[in-house]
This record gives sequence, C-alpha cells and structure tokens, in this order.
Amino acid sequence: MGRVTLVLFGLLLLTGCSGDVQVPGQTDEAALDVPQGPVAIKRVDRDKEKKEIVVTLATGEGERHVRIVPCVDSPLPFGIAAEISDCYGVLYSVTMAWDPQDPDRSWLMERTDANVLTAAMHRVGDRVIEVYDIDGDVFEVDYPALDPETRRRAIVHSRYGWQPESPDVAEFLGKCDEFEAFYAPHAGNTLHNNADGELLVSLLTNEPFVGAAVGAKDGGGPTLLDDRLEGFCVLVGACARLKCMFGGWTNPVCVACSGAATACLIIAIVCWFLNC
Repeated sequence: MGRVTLVLFGLLLLTGCSGDVQVPGQTDEAALDVPQGPVAIKRVDRDKEKKEIVVTLATGEGERHVRIVPCVDSPLPFGIAAEISDCYGVLYSVTMAWDPQDPDRSWLMERTDANVLTAAMHRVGDRVIEVYDIDGDVFEVDYPALDPETRRRAIVHSRYGWQPESPDVAEFLGKCDEFEAFYAPHAGNTLHNNADGELLVSLLTNEPFVGAAVGAKDGGGPTLLDDRLEGFCVLVGACARLKCMFGGWTNPVCVACSGAATACLIIAIVCWFLNC
C-alpha cells in the first residue's frame, strides 16, 4: 500500500467514514419520518449562484449527503438531478427531465458505480414509444396508448389465461412479453433493492425534507409554479412505464410510484428554489 493510499485511508477514518453507525435524532434537527427508518438532517448548504442544495443526514447506516441540482445535459428542456453519497462516493443518482411543450415526453436516468439505465418515453398519436438502454443493452418498444386501468386489468387477467377480444389490448400484452424478456436479465443489478436509492427517492417525496432543504419554515411552498412542471407529474407517475410493470418493482423510482402526487409538489418546491 503506497504512502498516498495510506494518507487517504487515514483521512477517511478521521472524517468518520469507517462504517460507524450514527443514531438519527442526536442532532439539532428533528428526525424525518421515511419508510427506511429514522433520518435526521445535520446540515443544509444552499448555493443560489451555483443552484445547488446539499443536505447532510444522519442515518442508521452512517452519514449521507443528498445533492440536488438542475439538470443541464438531458435531452429535454427541463430537468432535475439528485444523488446520494457517503464519503466514499456517490451511491445512487437519478436524473429526471421533461418537455413543458410536450407533456407526453419524458426522460429518466438512474446510475450507480456498476450500472446505468436510461429510459425515454413519448407518445405519437395513439401510440406510446419507450426506449431503454441498460448498460448498453438497448430495447425499443411501441404499443397502443391505453388508459392505465385497462393496462392494469389486462396484465392481471392475462396471468390467469384470459384472452382479450380487443386487438389493441392483445398487441399491448404481446409487447409486454417482449419487454419482460429484455428486462429480466437486468432485474438483479444494483439499480434494484438499492437501499440508498430508495432513501433518496423517499426524501425527494418528503415535504418536511424539501421544506428544510429550500429553507421554507413551514415545509411548504408553491405547488405548481407554471406549465414547465406539469410534465414532471406525468414522469413521476412512472408506474405507467413497462419498467415498473415487469421486473422493476424493487427499483427505487418504481417503489416511489405511489407518491406521484406528492412528488409533483416537492419538485415544484425544489424548482422554485433553483429557478429551473
């Protein structure tokens, strides 16, 4: 082990990245109630010039840092990027982008050290097109634009041998089979069952957390500032994506699907601060 490596290792130990568990609640900030267990805010750093928020947290797994910034390199006009890290590096990040002029178009990227997933979805007429890239494995699928309840019922009933009469529903189920075959080999990667990713997404949909992050004393803020944010509400309802229907149930974004309405509010607050 070289001298530089030894020095770096010693610095990590001194700065508390030795695996010691911190007990949330033993700080000046109130604990947050999230599904992953008690979490407490230790410090909030805001930089309006850089348009950056960094929140330091005490968790049952040690100190974590959440960084939220506007997305500047997505293929769509507006976006937000968030990451969670410890002192070793980024553990999980998610970037979400949308087009205010086309609310049926959205883009998502999730990343860990080991895996990267991008997913683009848009609607053309009466067709929905989804394009996935998981670590270089690319899959594109298009299917009839059915309402969410019709999709849900079709998937559930097909598992019991039901044969649809509607050609559109039959085509949709066939495309689902194709997608499931593509996604299944990736369902065990680090973008699934990722505890830090689930914590990050839970925090982004936690009003007290975002209220503290942006400095809102009551944890509140504007719900929707303008039409730039409407597309994000469609995006966060990502349960509509095939990814969250087949194999992606343990993916952090899919786990948070039930919080779509809250997420629309929370990202609006963040965008208010960032002027994104």
